[in-house]
Formats: sequence, C-alpha cells, structure tokens
Amino acid sequence: MTHEPPREPGAGSSTTTDAVAPEDMSPVVAANPFQKTPVSRTPVIFGAVGLVAGLALGLLAGQVDFPAQSSAIQEAVAACGVEDDEWIVVGDEGASVSIDTEGKESSGTAYTNVTCVLDELGMPDSVSSRMGNTRALDGRQDAQWGEFSATWGYHPDSGMNVVVEIVEAK
Repeated sequence: MTHEPPREPGAGSSTTTDAVAPEDMSPVVAANPFQKTPVSRTPVIFGAVGLVAGLALGLLAGQVDFPAQSSAIQEAVAACGVEDDEWIVVGDEGASVSIDTEGKESSGTAYTNVTCVLDELGMPDSVSSRMGNTRALDGRQDAQWGEFSATWGYHPDSGMNVVVEIVEAK
C-alpha cells in the first residue's frame, strides 16, 4: 500500500469523496452548563475607577463656591412695575437691562420709569447728574457702581438709551 499525501478538496482525481486531513477535524465538545466561563475583570476595573473618579470630581466641584447670579435687575424692573414696558428690556437672563426713552422722532418709555429702575439699582447721584447733563455731542458715556456698569447716549431726536449690566463689584 502506498501512502499518498492528502489532496486539496476538489483537486486531482474525480473520486466521490475527498480526503480530509486529520488536523482540519476538530472534535465536537458539548458545552457543560455547570462550568463557569472565564470572565475578564478589565471592564469591572475600568468601571470602578470611573465611578470613583466621577464621585471625587463631583465632590470637589461641590466644594467650589460659584457666585450666584444677581437678580437685582429683575427685582428693580418688577419693583417699578415696568415688566411689560416694551422699551425696558431685561436681557442676558437677568444680567442686563436696556432702556430707551422718548425722543422728538421716536417712541420710548417715560423718563420717570428710567429714574425708578436706576434708583432701584442704587445708582449714585453723581452718575444721575452725568446722565442728565449728557448732550448728543458727548457720545456714549459710561459709569460703574457696586455690581453694575452702565452706558448711555442721548440725542434729542431719538431720546436716551441706557444699558445697565451686572459686573463684578469693584
């Protein structure tokens, strides 16, 4: 009997069955339902490290004292009862207010509404005097007091425009 090397399936002779090399045959092993399969601990370790890091960062962030947003502008507008005045607009989530007064050629809020809001914000008399004496030729003016910064301009035709913003106190 001669020993022939194994042939690739479908190559060579036209025999009805092709020989299969023993190394290609793997034994069929039934799964044992009672045997534990090995579990990788890497995801558990990464999950635990992530959880600890997240908790540490959360506690650290909880210790930081973030300054609360002042509601002084919204409170001043409410105290003067001008929340619905279209010429007094609270913006930037309560951090600013824009006020437009009436001029010869434009509509705007009454000057008394302006003084009420600015008085509620504690505007000093010196800034009030500068505002009242502003001329069109003076251009845009500015001032700061407490936690507020104000800019304003005046023209007889368009009236006065005032913007007050919350800033860090000096």
